[in-house]
Amino acid sequence: ASHPALDWVYVGGEFDTATNADGSTVSVRNLARYNLRTGRWASVQGGTSGPVYALEAVPFKHLVLDNLSGGLDAHTIYVGGRFAQVFDGAGTPTDVQNVAWRGADGQWRGFAGGTAGPVYALEVMAGREFTGRGFERCGEITAPDVYVGGAFTSVTSNGPQVPASNIALATVYPGGTQWTVLGRPFGQGAAGTPGTGVNGTVRSLRTIGPQS
Repeated sequence: ASHPALDWVYVGGEFDTATNADGSTVSVRNLARYNLRTGRWASVQGGTSGPVYALEAVPFKHLVLDNLSGGLDAHTIYVGGRFAQVFDGAGTPTDVQNVAWRGADGQWRGFAGGTAGPVYALEVMAGREFTGRGFERCGEITAPDVYVGGAFTSVTSNGPQVPASNIALATVYPGGTQWTVLGRPFGQGAAGTPGTGVNGTVRSLRTIGPQS
């Protein structure tokens, strides 16, 4: 995933070291970024506890934070894979479930209860505008819509798991994430009910339309 305005290339996978052209190394954990201007590798805080299979990096216009006052010149990244924790720069873990995002404030956040299985594909859209309260710089904030694909049987918002067959939609609001199962509103369908979606692993996603 790249962010052309900031000249960063983000790299995810299963690794613990990045090597610069001069032979110096940087300790990383499944997630790293490369600066196209300086030609140097850097860590993305403490990385993830397991492999990263999907990455998206988007500019601040997609950003949703609890407080936007200091983050309008930055960007946010969305990460999917097979991991249960993400780490800040001091190594402090945040519990997540296979998918997470990091905003301009440098804090990692999960997608509510996450997915019941690994995530292999992410696609971020501009999402929905709503009037935010308590934001210092803008009233209309965009809540990103993030399509999530992988090999999972359910997703969890702020309640019980709801069946979802390998694909679902997450809307990232300030302070939380709302999952939508494709084909029906979230919350319909009890545990054990087949989820809508596809009957095999999703490994790529792409949206087409005015928001993509």
